[in-house]
Amino acid sequence: MFIKKGSRTKDKNIYSFIEWYKLNLGIRADLVPVIEDVRLGANIELWKFERTRGSQYLSIQKKYLEYYLGRSGLYYKEQRGDYYVSKKPILLNQLWSREIETGEFCGYPKCCIDDFKKYCQEFLQNRLEKGPAVLFYHKVKEAIKKGSFNMVLFYTLHIPCDLDCQKTIILAESIKSVLESRDIEAAHYLMEYNRNLLCEFNYEYSD
Repeated sequence: MFIKKGSRTKDKNIYSFIEWYKLNLGIRADLVPVIEDVRLGANIELWKFERTRGSQYLSIQKKYLEYYLGRSGLYYKEQRGDYYVSKKPILLNQLWSREIETGEFCGYPKCCIDDFKKYCQEFLQNRLEKGPAVLFYHKVKEAIKKGSFNMVLFYTLHIPCDLDCQKTIILAESIKSVLESRDIEAAHYLMEYNRNLLCEFNYEYSD
């Protein structure tokens, strides 16, 4: 599968396209940190929209995303509804040749990638009753009760290895900063999305 590259717009503000504001806020929250060099790459799971919003919405978002990517100067590959986006084509090649995994491509801290894999394996081997996401949100719930939760973690795009993971906190602070300066709607969306996830986990997996 070939890597595609969008042509760089003459307008330095690549958020000026009307199509940018028609993109789903979750997509925008994924793309801004890549555009602003906070993250190495993004994995946009466009296929999820068909399940949550229907096939027509998926088709519309696919059109807007490809239009935007085609004019953004970003490199990308598409596979079965997943769009892998980066400024560096070598990362896409490394991902496709399996030299790196998706978490590394997206710029997540190695400690978090390793921890997530470990807990996934233990869960699949029935050595854990709950998966890594559920375990993490239980930690968040307890930290909020104690008043020790760092709210910047609501700007993460991955499951941290620990609530005190400094690499995650630094990354989350950078994501928060660029989203608030470039796309405040996407910043608010990401925070509320993660807060709502916490509420859903609390409801579904309450002790």
